[in-house]
Amino acid sequence: GEGGIGKLEEIRIRGDLLMGADDFPPGQFEKKVNVSGDIRTNVDFPDLNPVSGAIRQQIDELRDRDAERETGSFAFTDGTERVTEDTEFTGDLVVSDGNKLIVESGTTLNVDGDLDVEDGGSLVFDSHSEEIDVLVDGKMVVGETGTVRAEGGDRVNLHVSGPVTVRGDGTESGTASISTGEHTQLEMFTLGHVTLEDGANVSADGDRTENLWLYSGDDEIDIDGNNGRIRFTGVLYAPESDMTLDGSMTFTGSFTANEFEFNDARLKLHYDEALRDNQPFDGRSVPVVSRLHVSTHSVVVESD
Repeated sequence: GEGGIGKLEEIRIRGDLLMGADDFPPGQFEKKVNVSGDIRTNVDFPDLNPVSGAIRQQIDELRDRDAERETGSFAFTDGTERVTEDTEFTGDLVVSDGNKLIVESGTTLNVDGDLDVEDGGSLVFDSHSEEIDVLVDGKMVVGETGTVRAEGGDRVNLHVSGPVTVRGDGTESGTASISTGEHTQLEMFTLGHVTLEDGANVSADGDRTENLWLYSGDDEIDIDGNNGRIRFTGVLYAPESDMTLDGSMTFTGSFTANEFEFNDARLKLHYDEALRDNQPFDGRSVPVVSRLHVSTHSVVVESD
C-alpha cells in the first residue's frame, strides 16, 4: 500500500495481515500495528481493473432502451404512485411529503434528470418476480427522512450518471437510508461524487452484505460522520476513487478504493468473510483495502 500513519496511535487487526512488500515500511508502522492472526508478506494481489468504463457502457445501454410510457409528472393518488411499465420520466423527479413511488417487478425507469427523495418520501423497488433497472441521468439525493428500498427477492440495478448524496439530519429519527431486504440484491452504479453524511444509513438487512453493492467510477467519495454516525453494510467497490473518511462510522462488509484518507475518523470495520468468494461484475475477487493513508486516532478491523 501507499501512504502513512501520521499521528495514529494504533491499528488493531483482528485477523490476518497480507502485505505485498517483503517487510514492514520503515518508521513506527510495525510498532503501532497489532495483528491477532498471521502476517504474510510478498503477497501477489490481483490488479484492480477500472470499473468506470463498464458503468458508462451500462448507462449508455439503458439510455437506448425504448420506453412504453413517457411522462413528466406523477399524480401520487392517495400518496402512492406505481410504475408498472417501462417508463421515461422527463425532468427532475421529486418524491417527498410522505409520498411513495413503487417501481414494479420487470420494469425499467429512466429518469431524464435528477432524483430527490426527501421529507418522508420513499422509493420502493418491488422485484418480486423479475429484475428492475433504473437510470437516474443526473444526480440522486436521499435527504433527511427519505428512504430508498429494494425488496421482493430479485435483483435491482440502480444506475446514476451524476453525484449520489445520502444525507440524514444528524438524529436517529432523521436517518436518510438506502436499504435492501434479506432476499433481494441491490446493485448501485455511479459515475459521480459519492457523499454519505449526517447519520446516513446504507445497509443490507440481516447483515447480508453480499446483497448490497455500491460501485463507483473515478470520482471522489466523502464519508462524514461528524454530525451522526454513518452506517454501511455491504460492498463498496471503487478501485479508481479516492475516499476520505471523517467522524464516526461503522462499515460491515468490504470496501475498496484507490486511496483512503482518514481525517480524525472513528471507524469500526467488520470484514465479512462470506464475501471471500463473491466477485464484482468484472469478475475480480473483492479485496479489503488497497491503498491506505491515515491521520487519525482509532481504527479497529474485525474479521469473522
